[in-house]
Formats: sequence, C-alpha cells, structure tokens
Amino acid sequence: MSFLFLYIYNKKETMPVAALKNLAKKHHMTRKSAEKKWSEAKVIVGKQYDKDDPAYWGTIMNITKAKMKKHNKKKSKKESRIYNFETFVNESLS
Repeated sequence: MSFLFLYIYNKKETMPVAALKNLAKKHHMTRKSAEKKWSEAKVIVGKQYDKDDPAYWGTIMNITKAKMKKHNKKKSKKESRIYNFETFVNESLS
C-alpha cells in the first residue's frame, strides 16, 4: 500500500502537508514557513536530480528538515542572547 501512496504522491507532485505540519510544530514554526523551506529544498534538489529518481523526494525532505533545524538553532541562540541580556540588566539593577 505504501508503494501505491508514493506513486500517487509523486504523480501529484504536492508537498506532504501532514509531515510538514508535524515538523513545523516540532521546530516551533508556522506551516507557511515550513512550506517555504520545502519549496526552497525542492529547487535545490531539482538542480541535482530528475523527478523520476528514487532519491528525489527523500532528499527534498532531508534538506527541509536540515533547514528547519538550522532555523530552530538560530531562534534558540537569539532567545538565549535576549535572556542573557535581561538577566544582566536585572542583576545589575538589583
């Protein structure tokens, strides 16, 4: 059954909405930004692979996940800098 799903999925050439929704939730992103990461990855992979290549869709998903992790790390660093600044100010005023 999964082969049939992949065949239909590849023919439609749509993004896996449920998977992107779960990834977006996991990485604290909006679904729209997750879809943007998917589209960016699709452009990158399109330069390297044909759509008929078995690695095409998996590579798109792997690049999308990597972009989301990178986004999440940037967000975490920014939040920690804000926290450290607030901590510094609060401790200085105490």
